[in-house]
Amino acid sequence: MRLPRLSLATQVALIVGIAIFVAQLINLSLAVENRRGQLITNAVVPGAQRIALVAADPRLVERVAEFGDRRDRRPMARMMERDRRWIRSQVSDIDPVPPSARDFPRGTEILETTLASSGVQARAARAALLPPSNPREEGREGRVQLMLAVQIEDGRWLSIMAPGPQAVGPLIRALIFQSFLIALAVLIPTLLLLNRVGGSLKRLTRSAQRFDGHEAVEPLPETGPRDVATLTGAINAMQSRIAAMMSEKDVMLGAIGHDLRTPLTALRLEAEAVEDDERRDALVAQIEALHGQFEAVLELARASRPIAHHQTVAPTELLERLAAERRKAGQDIELAGMDAAPFPGDPAAIARALDNLIDNALRYGETARLSVVGDEHNVTMSVTDDGPGIAADERDSVREPFRRLEGSRNRGTGGHGLGLAIVSAIMRRHHGELVLADRDDGESGLVASLVFPRRLPQS
Repeated sequence: MRLPRLSLATQVALIVGIAIFVAQLINLSLAVENRRGQLITNAVVPGAQRIALVAADPRLVERVAEFGDRRDRRPMARMMERDRRWIRSQVSDIDPVPPSARDFPRGTEILETTLASSGVQARAARAALLPPSNPREEGREGRVQLMLAVQIEDGRWLSIMAPGPQAVGPLIRALIFQSFLIALAVLIPTLLLLNRVGGSLKRLTRSAQRFDGHEAVEPLPETGPRDVATLTGAINAMQSRIAAMMSEKDVMLGAIGHDLRTPLTALRLEAEAVEDDERRDALVAQIEALHGQFEAVLELARASRPIAHHQTVAPTELLERLAAERRKAGQDIELAGMDAAPFPGDPAAIARALDNLIDNALRYGETARLSVVGDEHNVTMSVTDDGPGIAADERDSVREPFRRLEGSRNRGTGGHGLGLAIVSAIMRRHHGELVLADRDDGESGLVASLVFPRRLPQS
Protein backbone atom coordinates (compact mmCIF):
# COMPACT_ATOMS: atom_id res chain seq x y z
CA MET A 1 0.00 0.00 0.00
CA ARG A 2 1.37 3.38 -0.98
CA LEU A 3 1.51 5.88 1.86
CA PRO A 4 0.16 9.38 1.21
CA ARG A 5 2.69 12.14 0.70
CA LEU A 6 3.12 14.34 3.74
CA SER A 7 3.61 18.08 3.73
CA LEU A 8 7.01 19.62 4.47
CA ALA A 9 5.83 20.81 7.89
CA THR A 10 4.51 17.36 8.81
CA GLN A 11 7.69 15.61 7.67
CA VAL A 12 9.98 17.97 9.60
CA ALA A 13 7.75 17.76 12.69
CA LEU A 14 7.84 13.95 12.53
CA ILE A 15 11.62 13.91 12.12
CA VAL A 16 12.14 16.31 15.02
CA GLY A 17 9.66 14.42 17.19
CA ILE A 18 11.29 11.05 16.45
CA ALA A 19 14.76 12.51 17.09
CA ILE A 20 13.63 13.92 20.45
CA PHE A 21 11.98 10.62 21.37
CA VAL A 22 15.08 8.57 20.53
CA ALA A 23 17.42 11.01 22.30
CA GLN A 24 15.26 11.14 25.41
CA LEU A 25 14.83 7.36 25.39
CA ILE A 26 18.61 6.93 25.39
CA ASN A 27 18.94 9.58 28.10
CA LEU A 28 16.21 7.91 30.14
CA SER A 29 17.88 4.51 29.87
CA LEU A 30 21.28 5.86 30.91
CA ALA A 31 19.85 7.94 33.75
CA VAL A 32 17.74 5.09 35.11
CA GLU A 33 20.64 2.64 34.93
CA ASN A 34 22.98 5.09 36.65
CA ARG A 35 20.42 5.89 39.34
CA ARG A 36 19.65 2.21 39.89
CA GLY A 37 23.36 1.57 40.43
CA GLN A 38 23.54 4.40 42.96
CA LEU A 39 20.49 3.15 44.83
CA ILE A 40 21.89 -0.39 44.97
CA THR A 41 25.23 0.87 46.22
CA ASN A 42 23.58 3.08 48.85
CA ALA A 43 21.47 0.16 50.06
CA VAL A 44 24.13 -2.58 50.07
CA VAL A 45 27.37 -0.84 51.12
CA PRO A 46 26.36 0.14 54.72
CA GLY A 47 25.18 -3.39 55.48
CA ALA A 48 28.20 -4.96 53.75
CA GLN A 49 30.57 -2.75 55.75
CA ARG A 50 28.87 -3.63 59.01
CA ILE A 51 28.80 -7.37 58.32
CA ALA A 52 32.49 -7.20 57.33
CA LEU A 53 33.27 -5.36 60.56
CA VAL A 54 31.47 -7.95 62.67
CA ALA A 55 32.84 -10.94 60.73
CA ALA A 56 36.41 -9.67 61.20
CA ASP A 57 36.14 -9.80 65.02
CA PRO A 58 35.01 -13.06 66.70
CA ARG A 59 34.06 -11.15 69.84
CA LEU A 60 31.57 -9.07 67.88
CA VAL A 61 30.17 -12.23 66.36
CA GLU A 62 29.51 -13.62 69.83
CA ARG A 63 27.92 -10.37 70.99
CA VAL A 64 25.61 -10.42 67.96
CA ALA A 65 24.68 -14.02 68.71
CA GLU A 66 23.97 -13.14 72.35
CA PHE A 67 21.98 -10.08 71.36
CA GLY A 68 19.91 -12.15 68.94
CA ASP A 69 18.88 -14.50 71.77
CA ARG A 70 17.67 -11.63 73.93
CA ARG A 71 16.34 -9.04 71.51
CA ASP A 72 12.72 -10.24 71.66
CA ARG A 73 12.72 -9.31 75.36
CA ARG A 74 14.11 -5.79 74.86
CA PRO A 75 11.80 -2.86 73.98
CA MET A 76 14.52 -1.16 71.93
CA ALA A 77 15.03 -4.30 69.87
CA ARG A 78 11.29 -4.60 69.24
CA MET A 79 11.26 -0.98 68.03
CA MET A 80 14.19 -1.72 65.71
CA GLU A 81 12.29 -4.78 64.41
CA ARG A 82 9.36 -2.57 63.46
CA ASP A 83 11.48 0.17 61.88
CA ARG A 84 13.18 -1.02 58.69
CA ARG A 85 15.57 1.92 58.72
CA TRP A 86 17.58 0.04 61.34
CA ILE A 87 20.16 -2.51 60.17
CA ARG A 88 19.54 -5.74 62.06
CA SER A 89 22.13 -8.51 62.35
CA GLN A 90 22.00 -12.07 63.68
CA VAL A 91 23.98 -15.31 63.81
CA SER A 92 22.55 -18.71 62.85
CA ASP A 93 23.81 -22.22 62.24
CA ILE A 94 22.08 -22.61 58.87
CA ASP A 95 21.73 -20.45 55.78
CA PRO A 96 19.29 -17.73 56.92
CA VAL A 97 18.14 -16.79 53.41
CA PRO A 98 14.57 -18.14 53.06
CA PRO A 99 13.58 -20.08 49.90
CA SER A 100 11.14 -17.32 48.92
CA ALA A 101 13.95 -14.78 48.72
CA ARG A 102 15.14 -13.55 45.34
CA ASP A 103 18.88 -13.72 44.66
CA PHE A 104 20.53 -10.33 44.21
CA PRO A 105 23.71 -10.85 42.12
CA ARG A 106 24.79 -7.21 42.11
CA GLY A 107 24.42 -7.08 45.88
CA THR A 108 26.47 -10.27 46.18
CA GLU A 109 29.27 -8.70 44.11
CA ILE A 110 29.36 -5.62 46.34
CA LEU A 111 29.34 -7.80 49.49
CA GLU A 112 32.21 -9.96 48.23
CA THR A 113 34.23 -6.89 47.25
CA THR A 114 33.68 -5.31 50.67
CA LEU A 115 34.68 -8.51 52.50
CA ALA A 116 37.83 -8.84 50.38
CA SER A 117 38.84 -5.23 50.97
CA SER A 118 38.36 -5.74 54.74
CA GLY A 119 40.48 -8.90 54.76
CA VAL A 120 37.62 -11.17 55.85
CA GLN A 121 37.90 -14.81 54.75
CA ALA A 122 34.35 -16.08 54.19
CA ARG A 123 33.24 -19.51 53.04
CA ALA A 124 30.22 -18.07 51.20
CA ALA A 125 28.44 -14.78 50.71
CA ARG A 126 24.90 -14.15 49.57
CA ALA A 127 22.65 -11.18 48.94
CA ALA A 128 18.91 -11.58 48.52
CA LEU A 129 15.77 -9.49 48.34
CA LEU A 130 12.67 -10.21 50.40
CA PRO A 131 9.23 -8.63 50.26
CA PRO A 132 8.41 -6.17 53.06
CA SER A 133 7.27 -7.73 56.28
CA ASN A 134 4.21 -5.47 56.16
CA PRO A 135 2.43 -5.62 52.74
CA ARG A 136 0.95 -2.17 53.34
CA GLU A 137 4.46 -0.76 53.54
CA GLU A 138 5.26 -2.18 50.10
CA GLY A 139 2.44 -0.25 48.56
CA ARG A 140 3.36 2.92 50.43
CA GLU A 141 7.15 2.90 50.04
CA GLY A 142 7.75 0.48 47.19
CA ARG A 143 10.90 -0.90 48.90
CA VAL A 144 11.82 -4.51 49.57
CA GLN A 145 14.07 -5.87 52.34
CA LEU A 146 17.73 -6.65 51.76
CA MET A 147 19.39 -9.64 53.39
CA LEU A 148 23.18 -10.04 53.38
CA ALA A 149 24.51 -13.37 54.64
CA VAL A 150 28.12 -14.52 55.16
CA GLN A 151 29.30 -17.97 56.24
CA ILE A 152 32.26 -17.37 58.52
CA GLU A 153 35.17 -19.76 59.19
CA ASP A 154 33.47 -21.68 62.04
CA GLY A 155 30.57 -22.57 59.69
CA ARG A 156 27.99 -20.30 61.24
CA TRP A 157 26.10 -17.70 59.17
CA LEU A 158 26.23 -14.00 59.98
CA SER A 159 23.34 -12.12 58.37
CA ILE A 160 22.01 -8.59 58.27
CA MET A 161 18.55 -7.31 57.33
CA ALA A 162 18.31 -3.77 55.97
CA PRO A 163 16.03 -1.69 53.75
CA GLY A 164 16.42 -2.67 50.08
CA PRO A 165 17.16 -0.33 47.18
CA GLN A 166 14.62 2.37 46.55
CA ALA A 167 12.39 1.98 43.48
CA VAL A 168 13.26 3.95 40.34
CA GLY A 169 9.61 4.46 39.40
CA PRO A 170 9.46 8.07 40.68
CA LEU A 171 12.63 8.87 38.73
CA ILE A 172 11.19 7.36 35.54
CA ARG A 173 8.00 9.39 35.92
CA ALA A 174 10.00 12.56 36.50
CA LEU A 175 12.19 11.91 33.45
CA ILE A 176 9.16 11.17 31.26
CA PHE A 177 7.55 14.43 32.34
CA GLN A 178 10.84 16.23 31.69
CA SER A 179 11.04 14.68 28.22
CA PHE A 180 7.50 15.83 27.50
CA LEU A 181 8.39 19.40 28.48
CA ILE A 182 11.55 19.30 26.34
CA ALA A 183 9.56 18.00 23.37
CA LEU A 184 7.03 20.81 23.76
CA ALA A 185 9.80 23.40 24.10
CA VAL A 186 11.37 22.20 20.84
CA LEU A 187 8.30 21.29 18.78
CA ILE A 188 6.20 24.40 19.42
CA PRO A 189 8.75 26.88 17.97
CA THR A 190 9.54 24.39 15.20
CA LEU A 191 5.87 24.07 14.24
CA LEU A 192 5.42 27.85 14.31
CA LEU A 193 8.39 28.28 11.97
CA LEU A 194 7.20 25.46 9.71
CA ASN A 195 3.72 26.95 9.60
CA ARG A 196 5.23 30.24 8.45
CA VAL A 197 7.33 28.52 5.79
CA GLY A 198 4.44 26.26 4.77
CA GLY A 199 2.13 29.26 4.37
CA SER A 200 4.62 30.92 2.03
CA LEU A 201 4.98 27.72 0.00
CA LYS A 202 1.20 27.31 -0.24
CA ARG A 203 0.89 30.86 -1.58
CA LEU A 204 3.60 30.05 -4.13
CA THR A 205 1.72 26.90 -5.14
CA ARG A 206 -1.57 28.76 -5.61
CA SER A 207 0.19 31.47 -7.62
CA ALA A 208 1.81 28.86 -9.88
CA GLN A 209 -1.52 27.08 -10.37
CA ARG A 210 -3.28 30.33 -11.31
CA PHE A 211 -0.57 31.39 -13.76
CA ASP A 212 -1.60 30.44 -17.31
CA GLY A 213 1.52 31.72 -19.07
CA HIS A 214 -0.12 34.83 -20.49
CA GLU A 215 -1.74 36.99 -17.86
CA ALA A 216 0.68 37.78 -15.04
CA VAL A 217 -0.81 37.23 -11.59
CA GLU A 218 -0.33 39.71 -8.77
CA PRO A 219 3.24 39.40 -7.41
CA LEU A 220 3.44 37.69 -4.04
CA PRO A 221 4.98 39.54 -1.08
CA GLU A 222 8.52 38.35 -0.46
CA THR A 223 8.01 37.29 3.16
CA GLY A 224 9.15 34.37 5.28
CA PRO A 225 12.69 33.02 5.73
CA ARG A 226 15.38 34.33 3.40
CA ASP A 227 15.40 31.21 1.20
CA VAL A 228 11.61 31.27 0.76
CA ALA A 229 11.60 35.04 0.16
CA THR A 230 14.30 34.62 -2.50
CA LEU A 231 12.30 31.83 -4.15
CA THR A 232 9.17 34.00 -4.11
CA GLY A 233 11.02 36.85 -5.79
CA ALA A 234 12.45 34.51 -8.42
CA ILE A 235 9.00 33.07 -9.23
CA ASN A 236 7.48 36.55 -9.43
CA ALA A 237 10.20 37.59 -11.89
CA MET A 238 9.83 34.36 -13.89
CA GLN A 239 6.07 34.83 -14.26
CA SER A 240 6.58 38.40 -15.43
CA ARG A 241 9.16 37.31 -18.00
CA ILE A 242 6.96 34.49 -19.30
CA ALA A 243 3.92 36.78 -19.58
CA ALA A 244 6.03 39.37 -21.44
CA MET A 245 7.42 36.75 -23.84
CA MET A 246 3.97 35.33 -24.57
CA SER A 247 2.64 38.82 -25.21
CA GLU A 248 5.54 39.50 -27.58
CA LYS A 249 4.81 36.19 -29.32
CA ASP A 250 1.18 37.15 -29.89
CA VAL A 251 2.20 40.53 -31.28
CA MET A 252 4.81 38.89 -33.54
CA LEU A 253 2.37 36.29 -34.86
CA GLY A 254 -0.20 38.97 -35.53
CA ALA A 255 2.34 40.95 -37.51
CA ILE A 256 3.47 37.85 -39.41
CA GLY A 257 -0.14 36.99 -40.21
CA HIS A 258 -0.80 40.47 -41.50
CA ASP A 259 2.40 40.48 -43.60
CA LEU A 260 1.87 37.02 -45.11
CA ARG A 261 -1.78 37.32 -46.05
CA THR A 262 -1.00 39.98 -48.64
CA PRO A 263 1.65 37.98 -50.59
CA LEU A 264 -0.50 34.84 -50.39
CA THR A 265 -3.41 36.74 -51.88
CA ALA A 266 -1.12 38.09 -54.61
CA LEU A 267 0.14 34.59 -55.34
CA ARG A 268 -3.41 33.33 -55.68
CA LEU A 269 -4.23 36.08 -58.12
CA GLU A 270 -1.12 35.26 -60.14
CA ALA A 271 -2.00 31.56 -60.10
CA GLU A 272 -5.52 32.20 -61.32
CA ALA A 273 -4.07 34.07 -64.29
CA VAL A 274 -2.30 30.94 -65.54
CA GLU A 275 -3.94 29.79 -68.78
CA ASP A 276 -3.21 26.07 -68.35
CA ASP A 277 -6.22 24.79 -66.38
CA GLU A 278 -4.44 21.80 -64.86
CA ARG A 279 -1.43 23.83 -63.78
CA ARG A 280 -3.68 26.64 -62.51
CA ASP A 281 -5.74 24.28 -60.37
CA ALA A 282 -2.59 22.67 -58.94
CA LEU A 283 -1.10 26.06 -58.02
CA VAL A 284 -4.33 27.29 -56.45
CA ALA A 285 -4.65 24.07 -54.43
CA GLN A 286 -1.10 24.41 -53.12
CA ILE A 287 -1.66 28.06 -52.19
CA GLU A 288 -4.94 27.18 -50.46
CA ALA A 289 -3.22 24.38 -48.53
CA LEU A 290 -0.43 26.74 -47.50
CA HIS A 291 -2.94 29.40 -46.48
CA GLY A 292 -4.99 26.85 -44.52
CA GLN A 293 -1.96 25.56 -42.67
CA PHE A 294 -0.81 29.08 -41.93
CA GLU A 295 -4.23 29.97 -40.53
CA ALA A 296 -4.17 26.80 -38.43
CA VAL A 297 -0.81 27.81 -36.94
CA LEU A 298 -2.17 31.26 -36.08
CA GLU A 299 -5.26 29.65 -34.56
CA LEU A 300 -3.04 27.39 -32.43
CA ALA A 301 -1.18 30.47 -31.19
CA ARG A 302 -4.43 32.29 -30.41
CA ALA A 303 -5.86 29.26 -28.60
CA SER A 304 -3.66 29.84 -25.55
CA ARG A 305 -4.71 33.42 -24.85
CA PRO A 306 -6.20 34.06 -21.38
CA ILE A 307 -9.94 33.93 -20.69
CA ALA A 308 -11.92 36.88 -19.41
CA HIS A 309 -13.55 35.65 -16.19
CA HIS A 310 -16.85 37.42 -16.95
CA GLN A 311 -17.42 35.25 -20.06
CA THR A 312 -19.85 32.34 -19.85
CA VAL A 313 -20.82 29.52 -22.18
CA ALA A 314 -24.34 28.12 -22.62
CA PRO A 315 -23.45 24.59 -23.80
CA THR A 316 -26.90 23.54 -25.00
CA GLU A 317 -27.43 26.67 -27.11
CA LEU A 318 -23.88 26.43 -28.49
CA LEU A 319 -24.27 22.82 -29.65
CA GLU A 320 -27.70 23.51 -31.14
CA ARG A 321 -26.29 26.46 -33.10
CA LEU A 322 -23.34 24.44 -34.41
CA ALA A 323 -25.64 21.56 -35.37
CA ALA A 324 -27.98 23.92 -37.22
CA GLU A 325 -25.10 25.45 -39.19
CA ARG A 326 -23.79 22.02 -40.17
CA ARG A 327 -27.21 20.75 -41.20
CA LYS A 328 -27.63 23.75 -43.48
CA ALA A 329 -24.43 22.63 -45.18
CA GLY A 330 -25.96 19.18 -45.70
CA GLN A 331 -23.94 17.37 -43.00
CA ASP A 332 -25.39 14.60 -40.81
CA ILE A 333 -25.46 15.90 -37.21
CA GLU A 334 -27.35 14.34 -34.28
CA LEU A 335 -28.10 15.88 -30.87
CA ALA A 336 -28.50 13.83 -27.67
CA GLY A 337 -28.43 14.38 -23.92
CA MET A 338 -28.61 18.18 -24.03
CA ASP A 339 -28.71 18.96 -20.31
CA ALA A 340 -26.15 21.27 -18.69
CA ALA A 341 -26.09 24.71 -17.08
CA PRO A 342 -23.82 27.55 -18.27
CA PHE A 343 -20.19 27.61 -17.13
CA PRO A 344 -17.31 30.13 -17.38
CA GLY A 345 -15.37 30.09 -20.65
CA ASP A 346 -14.70 31.69 -24.02
CA PRO A 347 -17.64 30.82 -26.33
CA ALA A 348 -15.70 31.57 -29.53
CA ALA A 349 -12.72 29.40 -28.52
CA ILE A 350 -14.94 26.52 -27.42
CA ALA A 351 -16.87 26.77 -30.68
CA ARG A 352 -13.56 26.47 -32.56
CA ALA A 353 -12.65 23.39 -30.54
CA LEU A 354 -16.02 21.78 -31.24
CA ASP A 355 -15.77 22.67 -34.93
CA ASN A 356 -12.42 20.90 -35.13
CA LEU A 357 -13.86 17.80 -33.44
CA ILE A 358 -16.91 17.84 -35.71
CA ASP A 359 -14.66 18.22 -38.77
CA ASN A 360 -12.66 15.18 -37.67
CA ALA A 361 -15.83 13.17 -36.99
CA LEU A 362 -17.28 13.92 -40.44
CA ARG A 363 -13.93 13.52 -42.20
CA TYR A 364 -13.35 10.01 -40.85
CA GLY A 365 -16.98 8.94 -40.39
CA GLU A 366 -20.49 9.54 -41.72
CA THR A 367 -22.25 11.05 -38.72
CA ALA A 368 -21.36 13.26 -35.74
CA ARG A 369 -23.46 13.01 -32.57
CA LEU A 370 -23.23 15.97 -30.15
CA SER A 371 -24.13 15.72 -26.46
CA VAL A 372 -23.54 17.54 -23.19
CA VAL A 373 -23.94 16.46 -19.56
CA GLY A 374 -23.09 18.28 -16.35
CA ASP A 375 -22.80 17.84 -12.61
CA GLU A 376 -21.80 20.08 -9.72
CA HIS A 377 -18.11 19.89 -10.65
CA ASN A 378 -17.79 19.54 -14.44
CA VAL A 379 -19.52 20.03 -17.79
CA THR A 380 -18.70 17.45 -20.48
CA MET A 381 -19.38 18.19 -24.16
CA SER A 382 -18.85 15.17 -26.44
CA VAL A 383 -18.59 14.52 -30.18
CA THR A 384 -19.11 10.87 -31.21
CA ASP A 385 -18.33 9.54 -34.68
CA ASP A 386 -18.65 6.17 -36.46
CA GLY A 387 -15.20 6.19 -38.03
CA PRO A 388 -12.21 3.88 -37.49
CA GLY A 389 -11.33 5.43 -34.11
CA ILE A 390 -7.85 5.94 -32.67
CA ALA A 391 -5.72 3.23 -31.07
CA ALA A 392 -5.29 3.64 -27.32
CA ASP A 393 -1.50 3.90 -27.56
CA GLU A 394 -1.77 6.81 -30.04
CA ARG A 395 -4.31 8.98 -28.21
CA ASP A 396 -1.65 11.05 -26.48
CA SER A 397 0.62 11.54 -29.47
CA VAL A 398 -2.17 12.80 -31.78
CA ARG A 399 -2.51 15.89 -29.57
CA GLU A 400 0.95 17.04 -30.61
CA PRO A 401 1.20 19.72 -33.35
CA PHE A 402 1.61 18.41 -36.93
CA ARG A 403 1.06 14.83 -35.76
CA ARG A 404 -1.11 12.79 -38.15
CA LEU A 405 -2.08 9.15 -38.11
CA GLU A 406 -1.38 6.82 -41.00
CA GLY A 407 -4.11 5.29 -43.15
CA SER A 408 -7.25 7.30 -43.67
CA ARG A 409 -6.14 10.03 -41.25
CA ASN A 410 -3.56 11.83 -43.43
CA ARG A 411 -3.12 15.10 -45.27
CA GLY A 412 -4.82 13.66 -48.31
CA THR A 413 -8.13 13.89 -46.45
CA GLY A 414 -7.56 17.59 -45.77
CA GLY A 415 -5.96 17.57 -42.29
CA HIS A 416 -2.93 19.63 -41.27
CA GLY A 417 -2.16 17.75 -38.05
CA LEU A 418 -3.13 20.74 -35.86
CA GLY A 419 -6.80 20.09 -35.11
CA LEU A 420 -6.41 18.17 -31.85
CA ALA A 421 -3.39 20.29 -30.88
CA ILE A 422 -5.62 23.39 -31.10
CA VAL A 423 -8.36 21.65 -29.10
CA SER A 424 -5.83 20.64 -26.41
CA ALA A 425 -4.51 24.21 -26.20
CA ILE A 426 -8.03 25.58 -25.78
CA MET A 427 -8.75 23.03 -23.04
CA ARG A 428 -5.56 23.93 -21.16
CA ARG A 429 -6.62 27.56 -21.36
CA HIS A 430 -9.94 26.60 -19.73
CA HIS A 431 -8.23 24.34 -17.12
CA GLY A 432 -10.13 21.44 -18.68
CA GLU A 433 -9.22 18.20 -20.43
CA LEU A 434 -9.62 16.57 -23.83
CA VAL A 435 -10.55 12.90 -23.37
CA LEU A 436 -10.40 10.45 -26.30
CA ALA A 437 -12.13 7.10 -25.82
CA ASP A 438 -13.85 4.28 -27.68
CA ARG A 439 -17.61 4.22 -28.00
CA ASP A 440 -19.27 2.47 -25.08
CA ASP A 441 -21.89 0.73 -27.26
CA GLY A 442 -19.34 -1.60 -28.84
CA GLU A 443 -19.58 0.03 -32.27
CA SER A 444 -16.58 1.36 -34.19
CA GLY A 445 -15.90 5.02 -33.59
CA LEU A 446 -14.34 7.63 -31.34
CA VAL A 447 -15.79 9.70 -28.50
CA ALA A 448 -13.96 13.03 -28.10
CA SER A 449 -15.04 14.73 -24.86
CA LEU A 450 -14.28 18.25 -23.63
CA VAL A 451 -14.41 18.29 -19.82
CA PHE A 452 -14.73 21.82 -18.38
CA PRO A 453 -14.61 22.77 -14.68
CA ARG A 454 -17.60 24.59 -13.24
CA ARG A 455 -15.29 27.22 -11.72
CA LEU A 456 -12.06 28.68 -13.03
CA PRO A 457 -9.16 29.34 -10.62
CA GLN A 458 -9.14 32.90 -9.34
CA SER A 459 -6.17 34.96 -10.50
